[in-house]
Amino acid sequence: MPDRLHIKQIISTMLLAMPLCCASAAHATTGLWMMLGDGDKLESGSKPDRVMHYANAARIKDRTDQNAKIAEITRNPDPKTINARIKAIEIKEMDVVEIYENPKAPGFKMLTMQFQCAKKLFRVAKAEAKERNSLHRFSGATEWQKYVPTAWQSRAYFVACFPEVWEPIVKADNEEMNRTKKVPKQSELRNYGVGRIGNWTNTDGLNQVYRLTWDKIWAGSATPTPFHHNRTAAEEQEYQAWKKGNDAILAANEKAAPEIVSTIDGMEGQVKDQLQGLDREKVFQEEIARNFKNKNKYYGTLKGLTETQLMEVRGVPTLTSNRGNLRLLVYSYVQDNRQEEIITDDKGNAVGSNLVGSVYNCNLTFNLRVGGNQPEYRVVDYSDKCHL
Repeated sequence: MPDRLHIKQIISTMLLAMPLCCASAAHATTGLWMMLGDGDKLESGSKPDRVMHYANAARIKDRTDQNAKIAEITRNPDPKTINARIKAIEIKEMDVVEIYENPKAPGFKMLTMQFQCAKKLFRVAKAEAKERNSLHRFSGATEWQKYVPTAWQSRAYFVACFPEVWEPIVKADNEEMNRTKKVPKQSELRNYGVGRIGNWTNTDGLNQVYRLTWDKIWAGSATPTPFHHNRTAAEEQEYQAWKKGNDAILAANEKAAPEIVSTIDGMEGQVKDQLQGLDREKVFQEEIARNFKNKNKYYGTLKGLTETQLMEVRGVPTLTSNRGNLRLLVYSYVQDNRQEEIITDDKGNAVGSNLVGSVYNCNLTFNLRVGGNQPEYRVVDYSDKCHL
């Protein structure tokens, strides 16, 4: 849990009096919208140039490079440390809406923000501003930067990177509201500089936070005409060109949606299979290690070798066979334990010799099995038995 953000007053009495609309959803992030405080105020800036910030906490996405995750797991699959090490490289993404008071500014701006959780860095991956004459302006990614503590970016970072902290708080507030039929004070959430304001769909949420800002928080202020159509001829031409292109994109997206969903499902399936394969490999290697524990150290160097690799080291086996799911490679050899015994007379003079001891016929058997995340037979155990 991050350190609590120390501020004089995070969310004002205005927030506490706001109806929480549909905030009794079963799961904390279902359609959940949250207000982001800035310093000791609700908004950034001062009248008449205030800006409100809202986070769509229902759409926090994991943008961590999957190959980086797999590489980290492969490097060391220790379950005791893997969660912390994955957390150290994760990147989360969340949409933030900016509502502007200044009539010369856009009506609102949609920011797609990304956060390097462990490094406390953020950037705007892309932004779309909707002007008050309905023209759209787009901008690309900014550089990664460190947030200022208690600034609204730090609150966005908290929401995106620590749902395990705020989700139980929201759940408890929901339970309190259902039990008492009263709006909870959200005192614990406000210690983090955020406040839950409603559960809405993405489109409806945008409309709700816009109206909330002007009808409640900035009530009494002169509301700029939000989306008028008083465009110049050039602006109208630009708007119609944008609308035509946007309609074409929406149509193409709708047409391609099934294929895109199928592709995403396939990619997720591949990653899931890879991770499950790593789990299977870990269990398989642990089994091999147990089988070879406290046995001949030389043969321990052969554990996990494939059939081809084993034959490169030991040569062609005397016998090969299959037994159930095992493949057996048998190497036969003779172990001669006889020693020469000298025969002497009474005076100690050598008068002959004799061989004492036994000759053993031995079978060194390697057990190979398919397992883990590889398709080849690999050495999982061995036995070395001799007889007269």
